[in-house]
Amino acid sequence: MASDACFVLRDERAFCVSEGDLPRKGGEKMIFVSLVKAAPGKAKQAAESLKAASSLPGGCKLVSCYVTYGRYDAVCVWEAPDVTAANRCVTALVATGLVSTETMLAQAPDDFLA
Repeated sequence: MASDACFVLRDERAFCVSEGDLPRKGGEKMIFVSLVKAAPGKAKQAAESLKAASSLPGGCKLVSCYVTYGRYDAVCVWEAPDVTAANRCVTALVATGLVSTETMLAQAPDDFLA
């Protein structure tokens, strides 16, 4: 049975996705990219928190994370077993009060073209 995950956007609009609607091969973890903004005055603590986040809740795993200069303070790539777990991971990260995120589902070009 596919599960639904709902996300609330910055402007308080919500959207929901059903796991069955998302593209992935059987058994593969889903890939997500998060664009991260540090809370004002919290850039160093946010970077330290991201560095320590090798293991995230719900079976999520940080694949790579880079500090960036510009609109966002970091870009992180991570895996989750499903959208429900992904929602738990993002919620836990934002609950620290150190960051806000814009998170996207990602897929390899070959999967997109299939």
